Amino acid sequence: MAGRKDKNTAAILAFALGGFGAHRFYLGQPGWGLVYIIFAWTFIPSLVAFFEFLNLLFMDPDEFDRRYNGGHTLAAPITVAMLPPGVGGTGGHRPVEDVAEQIQKLHELRVAGLLTDEEFERQKAKILDAM
Repeated sequence: MAGRKDKNTAAILAFALGGFGAHRFYLGQPGWGLVYIIFAWTFIPSLVAFFEFLNLLFMDPDEFDRRYNGGHTLAAPITVAMLPPGVGGTGGHRPVEDVAEQIQKLHELRVAGLLTDEEFERQKAKILDAM
């Protein structure tokens, strides 16, 4: 479904029609919805959906938005301060290990939802340009 998803609607669908994966279709996960339909005769999807209902019911609204609406829980964007060229290295160049470590830290911030993909690419380009 397009548009903003509602946590309470998802929880109600998980409770009432979870055995058929209705909540998964609603949350934009049609592949999982089909798996629920295929295995509905085993009643295993109903059991799983009940636990997903509880999870959705008690999930923090900000976490729900982050997972299913692409929302960010932060009010302002995060700016990652990078070391200027030559700091921490020798002769104006930094060791490759330092660069790799900085890019890994940026990646972790992106995975955690604290950096957008665009900001990640911009910061990574700055790091690589400073080599």
